[in-house]
Amino acid sequence: MANNLLARVSGSVISTPPARTGFFKSGHPRAGEEWVIETVNVLVGDQDVTAVQLPRRDVRGQFEGLGEVRLAKGAPVDFLVEISVFRGDPQARVVAQYPADAALDEASAA
Repeated sequence: MANNLLARVSGSVISTPPARTGFFKSGHPRAGEEWVIETVNVLVGDQDVTAVQLPRRDVRGQFEGLGEVRLAKGAPVDFLVEISVFRGDPQARVVAQYPADAALDEASAA
């Protein structure tokens, strides 16, 4: 049985909260290194807000796998996300931009 699932989060950015940061504790393979978690809040279907965790940034400062995605307030986004449970709470982590070919296939099937 799977411990997570994939879903699509499409909508417009309503906010980008400040990044959370900290350091890996001793005993962790990356002990002493800084970790950064960045999220974006997306208004989905003009009904509710979904917070999604963004991928790490690469050496150029871009989110890995997202290219030059625009996350300004009001910008449209279309993400493929992995949903899992961490400490009893659901979390959505962006895996990639939703594949354009898949979006076209779904539109033509409707």
